[in-house]
Amino acid sequence: STFKEKYSSLNVLVNNAGINTSGKSTDGFDLCFQTNFLGHYLLTRLLMPFLLRAKNTNSEAGKIINLSSVMHHFATFRQTKKDWADAIKPDCPNTYSDSKLAAILFSIQLNRRYGKCGIRALSVNPGAVNSDIWRSIPNFLRKYVIGPIFRLLYLNCDQGSYTTVAAVLGDFSDDTIYLQPYWLPSSRNAGDGSNAYNCPFPPFEMLGPFCGYAVTQPRLPSDGGLESSQSLWTVCEEALGL
Repeated sequence: STFKEKYSSLNVLVNNAGINTSGKSTDGFDLCFQTNFLGHYLLTRLLMPFLLRAKNTNSEAGKIINLSSVMHHFATFRQTKKDWADAIKPDCPNTYSDSKLAAILFSIQLNRRYGKCGIRALSVNPGAVNSDIWRSIPNFLRKYVIGPIFRLLYLNCDQGSYTTVAAVLGDFSDDTIYLQPYWLPSSRNAGDGSNAYNCPFPPFEMLGPFCGYAVTQPRLPSDGGLESSQSLWTVCEEALGL
């Protein structure tokens, strides 16, 4: 309500909130899935009128960036409404990975539904980042054991923001849906001077050589995620009473 009182449009929405622990939310959903995706879905739907009124470059309306993860490669491929209804139940197995696949599928469905109105949605993998996502680890371990390892191997927060900033500011082709921050062994010419990869390679998407950002083909169901993204949208809509 505060946003609606102050602003008439919204140029960019970055859905970034996330946790990597689970449980049951006060709303009765899986806590991890609700935090990482269901809340993003609701916020996006509520702000859609403002995103539609925005004026960005190249005749775009608002842009929506959904934070995914390399862990989407290990998600359960859920196709039907029943599949996704199970995913939002408390303590559903593999819920973190499922929520990160949902971010990509949400981007696909947003472009299908609102692309002709100028809305552009992209999903991004920030990489393995030494960030506050690890706040559930006990302080002693985080400071003296895990922390030094993370500082050595993981990206810092500035590096972890590269894919998000690129998605916000970049002008990508319509078939681009996913950015990640590492060099991968298999590549193709993106046509814009940047790296582009059409062969998912999860090990390098975890701890590969940092390259800023690269257009990459995510791991999706054989139909490109069309059925799964529609089922996900419907389940979230019904669960939230929209």
